[in-house]
Amino acid sequence: MGRAAQRRKLRDVRHRDGHGSAAVGLPGPYRGALITIGLGMALAVGVVLLGLLLLARGDAAAVRALDDQGTPTASAPVHLEVEARHLGNLNLEISAAVTMNEARRPLGGAEVVAYTDMVEMPLAHTQGPLSMQEVPGRPGVYATRTAVPMVGSYEVRVEVRQPVQGTAREVVFVGAGLPPQP
Repeated sequence: MGRAAQRRKLRDVRHRDGHGSAAVGLPGPYRGALITIGLGMALAVGVVLLGLLLLARGDAAAVRALDDQGTPTASAPVHLEVEARHLGNLNLEISAAVTMNEARRPLGGAEVVAYTDMVEMPLAHTQGPLSMQEVPGRPGVYATRTAVPMVGSYEVRVEVRQPVQGTAREVVFVGAGLPPQP
């Protein structure tokens, strides 16, 4: 086949599909599939980027809190002091003092939860979320009690969910019988 015949054939193919694109040799359905896949991938990348942007904005909004008068503040870090006490047998008492701002004002009316996880067997004996209630007469102090399934060391994780977010951890040993005396 000579060069003139090849040019004619190429011109005829371009004329038939109406595009004259680089994908001249691909029949119409394959070209459409490739275009669809390309557009789908571009859309997926856009959704992922939008999701990351929204997550970054959500993290910034979670740092906002309320001062004494209930006015939102731009920088209100939460501070947690967690104490986990072995009460005897397999019982634990978990308490957390929740404060915020540089002045460490007690944070009342917050949503606070706790989780326990056995250190020696991670994820095998996990409990939570355990709702922590504010202790009457002690603003910003939350507490709960739980029984763990077996003797061992437990990581206690306390999370503040609303109106600000924060997490603190402590490890406590839970033995059989009475707790060790100080």
